[in-house]
Amino acid sequence: MKIKRPKPNWYTVAGGVAVLLLQTPFIPSAYEFQTQSVTALGEVVRLNAGGFHPEVVFTTQSGERISIAGSSRYPTEVGDRIEVRYMPDTPKLAKINQIENIWGIEIYITAFSAIFINGGLFGMRAYLNRQAESDA
Repeated sequence: MKIKRPKPNWYTVAGGVAVLLLQTPFIPSAYEFQTQSVTALGEVVRLNAGGFHPEVVFTTQSGERISIAGSSRYPTEVGDRIEVRYMPDTPKLAKINQIENIWGIEIYITAFSAIFINGGLFGMRAYLNRQAESDA
């Protein structure tokens, strides 16, 4: 008895690869931010839209006091201490030092692409293809 294995869906694989390639221009800037930025300890001074969107005040290495609105994976409260990451030449573009804030879109696009590439290689079919097969 032969096991019928689904054929790869190369359109789905190509779509996943295309989306993966579309994100490649953004990787160097995220990598540069990760490797060349410095960290500072900030304090939550206000919650903008609940505990996951704090406003954080921190002091740069040069002594400048900066306030940023950020997002956090963990709920925060006023008075909490949070580490922020910033480029010394543009401290107003600081981000809360969590992987989602630094690599967020790249992580999600890579996962989305991997699902399509793997699904296509293992025979995932688009909805229209299954509809056409059932009509035949």
